Amino acid sequence: MSRAARILRAAAAALALTLLLATAAVWLTLRASLPTLDGQAALPGLAGRVSIERDAAGVATITAQSRADLARGLGFVHGQDRFFQMDLLRRSAAGELSALLGPALLPADRELRLHRFRSVARAVVADLDAPSRALLDAYVAGVNAGVSSLRSRPFEYWLLRAKPQPWSAEDSVLCVHAMFLQLQDSAGHTALQRGLLRATLPEPLWRLLEAGAPEWDAAIDATHSAEPRIPGAAEVDLRTRKDLPAKPPPDAVAELALLGSNNWAVAGSRTANGAALVANDMHLDFHVPTIWYRVRLVQQAAGDTLDLNGVTLPGTFSIVAGSNRAIAWGFTNSYGQFATVVRLVPVAGDASAYATALGPRHLSHADEAIEVRGAPTEHLEVAGTQWGPVIGMDWEHRPYALQWVAHEPSAINLKLLELERAHSVEEAVREAPEFGIPGQNLLIADRSGHIGWTIAGRLPGRSGAEGGVPQLSTDGSVGFAGWLAPENQPRVIDPAAGLLWSANARVVGGAPAGLIGDDGMDRGARAAQILADLKGAPQPFTPADSLAVQLDDRASFLERWRSLLGEVIEQAAGRFSPQRWW
Repeated sequence: MSRAARILRAAAAALALTLLLATAAVWLTLRASLPTLDGQAALPGLAGRVSIERDAAGVATITAQSRADLARGLGFVHGQDRFFQMDLLRRSAAGELSALLGPALLPADRELRLHRFRSVARAVVADLDAPSRALLDAYVAGVNAGVSSLRSRPFEYWLLRAKPQPWSAEDSVLCVHAMFLQLQDSAGHTALQRGLLRATLPEPLWRLLEAGAPEWDAAIDATHSAEPRIPGAAEVDLRTRKDLPAKPPPDAVAELALLGSNNWAVAGSRTANGAALVANDMHLDFHVPTIWYRVRLVQQAAGDTLDLNGVTLPGTFSIVAGSNRAIAWGFTNSYGQFATVVRLVPVAGDASAYATALGPRHLSHADEAIEVRGAPTEHLEVAGTQWGPVIGMDWEHRPYALQWVAHEPSAINLKLLELERAHSVEEAVREAPEFGIPGQNLLIADRSGHIGWTIAGRLPGRSGAEGGVPQLSTDGSVGFAGWLAPENQPRVIDPAAGLLWSANARVVGGAPAGLIGDDGMDRGARAAQILADLKGAPQPFTPADSLAVQLDDRASFLERWRSLLGEVIEQAAGRFSPQRWW
């Protein structure tokens, strides 16, 4: 027994030591994957000295003598802090998740590969001018240097038993594509839903369902949508309807996660010091880490200085929302019409063709090789049309193509950098139509007190066909007609009331609203509540007043339903025991 006890004690001690060593090894590995915060590091390609300082919250201030060195330094901290997040962004846009995460991600990759964004990204990079390409290359080099500076790969790759792959210029473009996928309808579901309604319901009823809500309208030009008309019994009798689809195909109806955001600007005429204020809250999906990366970029060079403060999207090197000390800017998603669903009319006797107004056209075909970790490579054949790729089947099981601005290389560029050097609202609004980003409501304020709104990003031209609904491939006016001229882009500068706001709803009416289109805009309830808060704020308006608007947690849109529910409960309480309700 004594000998057995000694053996057990020795085994327990050995096990404890093994666990201790394993814990220490894990801790040291994780510790080694953290960025080095103190000391010096050699970064090839720098034109001068770059300093990176972090505050108590870990927010980096990068100081350099050139914009290229700032891009290289930002890439370095992005690579140190957020490389796995960046890896998922590029893979999610390109449809390359399976290569890292295995066969479970194949369904997602198959859907994403239909857009062929890797090929589009290559075309975007090839079309960049020399200064833009130099900045992008500097950023890419910084990212790869930042990852290489870690003493151990990021912990996610240890868990996956994988190694991070180098960053490339086209990967940064794919991060922009990832934002297109998140902010716009990548499958035309909204248009398909409208088409399904029109195909199955009487016109008075689908017009009612598509009508706006004028009681909630809060456009900055004070326009209101038409009052919806309730159809009479003689117009709508659902009992007489036939051929209603019992179960529409998945591609025809889908739940869309509507992402909200808000911003507002207050003119200098309403503030104490005459400088305008802008506030922005970009509501996107919750992630760990959060999607944005706060940073300050300071360029100190004789005759060419910058002081930028705001948030960046890891994988890209421009300030998305922030300030340059002369102007401040922020975005909300516009939910404009940036895609067209084209229903392909078949050609009798030729399954590889589709009919157009100018005669039959043949589908193109591209082979997309999807690498799968732990399994053979899968080959996906992507069919294409003159408008874009074939995405799926509509409610009549007819194939449809998607013409989407994100498929156009000319829709993506690095011109968002122009905001960094803009000195006034007028200048920023003039540049915004050329930005190569998903179409956004841009609000700008400057230190002289001016405020402005416009759509940032290129707007497609309208061909005359009704927007927001599926179109037939045989329609002579199907699809978009080039790009809207920048000078025709809707804009508002210095409104009389000294206030601007947006919250994913209609911002303007009339002809400007037609140029933007509607691909699932929100009702104006949030915008109206913001406007009421702004008008009710004390004068002069302060940053603290702006914070109070941000912290308004009322749900005015639901107030009527809360009141009605309360009445129902009170009436029922008189007939039943309260214990049954609470």
